Amino acid sequence: MRPLYVLLFVSSFCFSQQSDPNFLKGFEELMNEKPEKALKSFSKVLRKDPKNAKALMFTGSIKAVLGMNNDALIDLDRSIALDPQIAETYHYRSLVCYSNNQIKDAITDVSKAIQLDPLNTGYVYNRAKFYIETGNYEGAIKDGEYMLSLDQVASNPYILHCMAEAYAGLGLYNAALAKADEFIDIDGRTAGYVLRGDIYYQMENYAFAANDYEQFINDENANTFKGEAYLKAGNTYLRMKKNERACVLFQSALTSGMTVEDSLLQLCH
Repeated sequence: MRPLYVLLFVSSFCFSQQSDPNFLKGFEELMNEKPEKALKSFSKVLRKDPKNAKALMFTGSIKAVLGMNNDALIDLDRSIALDPQIAETYHYRSLVCYSNNQIKDAITDVSKAIQLDPLNTGYVYNRAKFYIETGNYEGAIKDGEYMLSLDQVASNPYILHCMAEAYAGLGLYNAALAKADEFIDIDGRTAGYVLRGDIYYQMENYAFAANDYEQFINDENANTFKGEAYLKAGNTYLRMKKNERACVLFQSALTSGMTVEDSLLQLCH
């Protein structure tokens, strides 16, 4: 099962015609990162009004966050059956499908969410990511271009990261590097160097790839995925026949909890 990333894109309509005070209480608890309490509050709403589609949307999304995917789908399916015009519900169900490795179903649902709320670029970004996983690079680029047309990249620069991956997947390396450079400039963090390093590696430009990986590794604030960067850099230095540096990086990868193939470690003895 994949990790579930639930983003809230809640419109004010969720609170229209909501007379039960438990509804607002549940939302406040959810915003304060108290999902268990929020679930109890929304459940109270449903005991009084079992056909409250918006409350079902929230109970479904919360159950998904709590790892109760089967129960989450039941609530989300019920919500859609009661009111098929709530974009958020399809979005939440797409994330549950993604968590269950049902990527095609996830794309179907998030596409419906986009149809209902075409200006919500969070939905568009998620679909682009799903497209990357299915190898539909053209679809990911098209979604990225749509976000560019809305001038929404600054709010989510990772769409540039996604587009760079897609261009690289198509072998369009110059376009991939251009998007990677844009991402690095806008994002301001070193995560983009791993992306650009991967592109250079695919191009067999190992010296440039190694330099980018080192940029990320040397960033004291970049802790996430550093083990993976050690491993990628080590493999790159092997390609350059710089085994001594490669071995140092493989040891760092091991220390970071990464699995390093025995064949690679044997080179270090």
